[in-house]
Amino acid sequence: MKKYLILFVVIVFVSALFGCSMIKKARDRVSLSDISKVSDSKSDDPDVLPKVFNDPEGKFYERELTKARISTLYKQAFSRCQKVMKVHITEGGPELDWRISKDDWGRPDYKYTYKIISIIYKSKDGNCYYEPRASCGKKFDGAKYGPLYCSNSSPQRHKKVNCDVVK
Repeated sequence: MKKYLILFVVIVFVSALFGCSMIKKARDRVSLSDISKVSDSKSDDPDVLPKVFNDPEGKFYERELTKARISTLYKQAFSRCQKVMKVHITEGGPELDWRISKDDWGRPDYKYTYKIISIIYKSKDGNCYYEPRASCGKKFDGAKYGPLYCSNSSPQRHKKVNCDVVK
C-alpha cells in the first residue's frame, strides 16, 4: 500500500511540475492585444464596430490567401451570407499562416489558417453580422493538399452589427 501511495505522490508532483511550466509558457505567449480581443468579444453594442477592426492589419504570405479570395470562399460556404462587407486578418509572420493537423499515425490530415480572420457580412435577412473567427483550410488527400475552402463558426456566435458603421 505504501508503494502505491508513494508512486501516487510522485506522479502528482511530476504532473504539477510540468503542468505549471506549461501554463507559465502559455501565459507568457498571451499578449495584451489578445486580451483586448477577448474582452472585445463580450461587447454587444451593435452601433460600434468591433475593436479588432481597429487593430493593425495583417496579411497572409501565401498568394492564394487574399482578402478577395477569402470573401468569395466564405460567401460560397455560408448560405446565409449575401455580401462580405469587411475582412480583417491579424498580424504575424509567414510562420503563422498555416497549422497542420495530423491523424493518429502522424500523417498530415489537413492544414488550416492560424491567423484570426474576422469578417463582417450582410445576411440575406438584410442585417449585418460580425463573425469573430472564420477559418480557411486545405484537406490532404495522401499526395497533396486539395483546394482552399473557408468555413465559419457557429451562427449563434455571430453578433449583430449596424450596417451603417461598416465602412
